[in-house]
Amino acid sequence: MKLSINKAINDGRVKSIRLIATIGCGLLLTVGCASNQRVSTESLLAAEQAIDNAERARVSQYAAAELMQAREILGLAKVALTKKDLINANRLAQQSQVTAQLAFAHAELIKAEQINTEIKQSIEQLKQEMQRNRDANL
Repeated sequence: MKLSINKAINDGRVKSIRLIATIGCGLLLTVGCASNQRVSTESLLAAEQAIDNAERARVSQYAAAELMQAREILGLAKVALTKKDLINANRLAQQSQVTAQLAFAHAELIKAEQINTEIKQSIEQLKQEMQRNRDANL
C-alpha cells in the first residue's frame, strides 16, 4: 500500500512537471511571437515616422519617386503583418524606413546643389560688378 501511495505521488509529480513544462513552452512561444509582433510593429512605426518626417520636410518636391516607393513598401509591410508574416513585415518596414530616409537625403542633396548654383551665380555677378567698377575708375 505504501508503494502504491509513493507511485501515486510520483505520478502526480510527473503530471505536474509535464503540465508546468507544457504551460512554460506555451508561454515562451506566446512571448516569442508577441516579441516578433512588437518588433514588426515598432518597425512599422519607425517607417511611418521616417515618411512623416520626409513629408514635413517637403521631400516630395525633390524626391517624389523615392517617397512614393517608401509608402508603397510600407503598405506591403502592413499587408504582411496582417497575414502574420512577421519576418517579411519587419523586413519590408525596415526597407520602407530606409527608402524614406534615402528620399530625405536625396532632397537635401538637390537643395544643397541648388544653393551651391545660386552662390556661384552670385559670385559671378559680384566679379562682373567689380570688373565694371574697376573699368569705370580707370
